[in-house]
Amino acid sequence: MIIRIIFFSVIWLIITSFSWQSLVLGLPAVIIAALLSKLLASNSYQFVSVRGVFQFIGFFIVESFKGGIEIALRAFQPTLNVQPHYLVYQTNLKPGIPRILFSSTVSLLPGTLTADINQDVLHVHSLIDSPHINNELSKCEKRVQAMFLSNSKQLKDHQAYG
Repeated sequence: MIIRIIFFSVIWLIITSFSWQSLVLGLPAVIIAALLSKLLASNSYQFVSVRGVFQFIGFFIVESFKGGIEIALRAFQPTLNVQPHYLVYQTNLKPGIPRILFSSTVSLLPGTLTADINQDVLHVHSLIDSPHINNELSKCEKRVQAMFLSNSKQLKDHQAYG
């Protein structure tokens, strides 16, 4: 439970630009989020890779900045250079928290939005029509997958080599 509280606290601080005063409101939200995540956690994902979580956070920060700069540059061009596009992306993530986190992350990254989820298929709206979008979604999916260790053998392997 402590790891969940730390995880959600870090997310809260990132969202609020590390405003420590915001923890007055954020601490109750963090505790509720930790409790809800514990209740909603799937039994098949009992182990979380701390290293995977930190790698995901780094990935998310870098991609957010890159995407934000790209969207800002497009917005300030004399002609708005957007090509709205819907694409279908099939995920290999198991149902539950990993799939929900992935679809939510896609929506938080600039220029993309998960419009619908049907089983293992995400319908994603993108501001640009580019073949690179599938690659970016795949990278994001791998980062999410790296956070979750699905069984005790993976956990032992992770501890031995990670």
